[in-house]
Amino acid sequence: MKYIQILLLLLLFQQCTETIADKDKYFLDSAKDERLANIYVNIFIGDNNSDPEKFKVIHLEVFDHGKKNNKNTILINNQAFNLATVKSNYYTTYSYYQLSENKKERDYLIEIILADSSRHQLAYIKPRQDYTDIDYAVPKKFTAAENLSLTWEGIYVPTVLNIKKEIYDKKYAHALHRNAYQKDYIYNHELTTKNGSYIVDKSAFEDSLTVTVGLSISFRVRENGAINPSLQSGSQFIYENEVLYQSILDE
Repeated sequence: MKYIQILLLLLLFQQCTETIADKDKYFLDSAKDERLANIYVNIFIGDNNSDPEKFKVIHLEVFDHGKKNNKNTILINNQAFNLATVKSNYYTTYSYYQLSENKKERDYLIEIILADSSRHQLAYIKPRQDYTDIDYAVPKKFTAAENLSLTWEGIYVPTVLNIKKEIYDKKYAHALHRNAYQKDYIYNHELTTKNGSYIVDKSAFEDSLTVTVGLSISFRVRENGAINPSLQSGSQFIYENEVLYQSILDE
């Protein structure tokens, strides 16, 4: 029995060690590859809140010598992105990458097939699966006469605090359908301390032209993936997960 317990502990330790090392396992011993020296990647993916079985592509840029190259193929977990081109008006067009299927996985590997048919790994990430140990304190209501305090404990940094204001113009204060006059203002704040608070000053809720009738608060965890060191400086691969979303109404 004693030997079985020791074996289980060793297996558990090995699993933990592999989890820590997984992020960088593709690039620890990577030699410099000049074929990637002009490749720049800026990729954001994340949880799909409307479908927990899928992930979503938030932002994807892969530039070759400063521009998209339709001769290159970009892949995520062995699935190729399609480079679609859309005409926005009579004179201009723009292109973007799209997937036919985006099933959620435990980890994600970005690769590229260059015009010379060589295949290279660009970036890798294994995001956390559980955020239940994070604690947030967000009130259900606010009053324009007082500052609003938001607090958190044990967050993973960096986390982005997103505050969206729903306002209406005072000149339409007596309109029957006040929602028709709402506008949205978004504030993003990057949190860099695991425990802390953020104060929304009461002066932000009302001015001479508008009044705030509601707030939407969200905390989005951003995890940085491993990047092939041969890529251009500044390349990044980020997994973003919305761990809290809450609407607050004016009292």
